[in-house]
Amino acid sequence: MRKRGTDYKRLRERARRLIANDDRLLSELADMREAKHISLEIASRRIGITEAELEAIDGGTKDPTMGELRRYAHAVGAVIEHRVTDDEAGVVTDYSEPVVVTHECGQIEISSVQHDPSFGPIAQINMMSVRAQTKTLQVETTLV
Repeated sequence: MRKRGTDYKRLRERARRLIANDDRLLSELADMREAKHISLEIASRRIGITEAELEAIDGGTKDPTMGELRRYAHAVGAVIEHRVTDDEAGVVTDYSEPVVVTHECGQIEISSVQHDPSFGPIAQINMMSVRAQTKTLQVETTLV
């Protein structure tokens, strides 16, 4: 029996985003380990787990603890940054791949886009002005 007022579509979408964020984090750590030529043996020793456990983490079949993630990041020379957003506040943060915008002052990476979904999907983001001193980027969005 469906509870009144429960938006299961929104709950499924939130769960999908949470899983995608976890998968991206684990993939980035594994990619960094490989790019720095740190073997499973060395990384697992630094983390304090077995090679099989690290393989399972890299393969997505083991959910690492927060401590294991912290030690993994430390083992490969990375820092993990956390951010919590209120999914029920009406503003959605898009965690898709960062967007790089080229401007006369250089390249700027946009790591997230906040958008109120009640306005509809975004079709285009146009740069209006850049203030390099304050690291401010003003954009104009075109809706579909």
